[in-house]
Amino acid sequence: MNKKILSITILLILALITVLPTNVFATTGALNEIVEKFNNSSNVKNYGEILGKEFHAIVDENEPNVLSITITTGEEMSIVSYELQGSILSYEHLVDDSLITAYLLADSIGQVNGYEDGELLKNFNMFADEISNYTVENEGFELKENQSYYSAKMDITKKVPLIDQSEFYLKPDDFDILKEIIEEGENGNQSGRISGFAYNLIVGEDYNYIYIGEGDEITQSTYKSILSALEVMYGEKVVEFFKEVYPDFSEGSIFSEGITVELEVEMDLEEHPMFTGTKVTLVTIDNEYVKNELLRTEYIGETVNRGDKTITLDFVKDKSYKLGFFDSVTSSDAAFLYKYILEPVAEEAQVEIDGDTVYFNVDNGKIVLGDKDNSLFKVVIRDEYLEILPSKTDVEKTTLTVKHEGVKAKEYKEDATSADQFRYGEYKVTVNIIYGNEIEEEKATTTDNEKIEDTTINNPQTGDNIMVYATLLVMSLVGIVAIGNRVIKLLK
Repeated sequence: MNKKILSITILLILALITVLPTNVFATTGALNEIVEKFNNSSNVKNYGEILGKEFHAIVDENEPNVLSITITTGEEMSIVSYELQGSILSYEHLVDDSLITAYLLADSIGQVNGYEDGELLKNFNMFADEISNYTVENEGFELKENQSYYSAKMDITKKVPLIDQSEFYLKPDDFDILKEIIEEGENGNQSGRISGFAYNLIVGEDYNYIYIGEGDEITQSTYKSILSALEVMYGEKVVEFFKEVYPDFSEGSIFSEGITVELEVEMDLEEHPMFTGTKVTLVTIDNEYVKNELLRTEYIGETVNRGDKTITLDFVKDKSYKLGFFDSVTSSDAAFLYKYILEPVAEEAQVEIDGDTVYFNVDNGKIVLGDKDNSLFKVVIRDEYLEILPSKTDVEKTTLTVKHEGVKAKEYKEDATSADQFRYGEYKVTVNIIYGNEIEEEKATTTDNEKIEDTTINNPQTGDNIMVYATLLVMSLVGIVAIGNRVIKLLK
């Protein structure tokens, strides 16, 4: 054999002899350190007490690459053996009670890499959904579901990153059921637990309730989650209002008009087990307050100057005006007058209707409430309609003008989904009221036979005048005789 080749072979053998024991010792030492952290963990003990089990980890001297965890339940015992290959500790068939060992073991590995006891485990519990996306290559931990069981892989050399709790909160998209309840206008609730946050959101007739539970303390994540719930329940206007009246938790519990906030509310955990281990914040919202004060459309409170408006009621021409109870105020002058002048006048005077008629008069250029004996017109309430009639009918035709400034006409939004969606159109209204009887002038008329020339027959003094008078007298007598002959013929 070539001496050079022999020398290289010997060197390689010596290198293997030197390295192999060191690797075995390093592996065994790392696993033993993990086992020590596991068996001394207060969290492992606490979980065991909660579940009624005892967990114990060992590394068998005969199998230095295997970390076994014994699960004892009374007289029953099972073993889960994680095998180390390179730096990856794994088990391929976790089911039932054995699944918890993956989280407990990961926390122990986290302690070896610098975390406090339970620090990684708490993060896992809070952000289970996010942790499910971890991979052993990227974060150093991986738990994948394979139909009826799970497989776990952990890189014992990697420090699994903690998820920043302040970056996580319940988003509006998490409240899909709540959104459906709101859209359908029904009462109901959505409850559950996501990423360590427990919640119960209740939609009621008079009040809505937001319960948010979070770990060991109440943080901005709870605050942001409340804002998400408010956005789904009411929209951005209420979110902005809440941020104004309650900017952060330094305000403590508040009991204000419309919205109250209570911190660390006691919960019935038997009825709401999702809140176990959390501190709960309760927000109560008065729906009536929100509707009237916060959710008014841009129309509410808005007044638009509509300028001058002239309306005329001609009782001489139309005698009276009939209005259906649901007639639009824009349908006629009479409807506008009734809705925005007569009705407000009656409401302001708090009139009690005598029978079915309300009387109105004019005073100082304005329409005012009148009485039965002294009024210009009246409104009579019929079974199916209203009728505006004149009270003064035995007078000569009269036109009366009155002026009302600042008349506010309620205008409803065309696509309004609520009767509260309206604004006001402000007018300067001139009302012309025409009432009474139109007097027809007597006109003198003559027939063709009655037409005669203008003559002077008084005190005749000349012969011509006497002849004219005599001629007229004869003509009259001839006419009388002729009429008499006709009458005699008819009698025969």
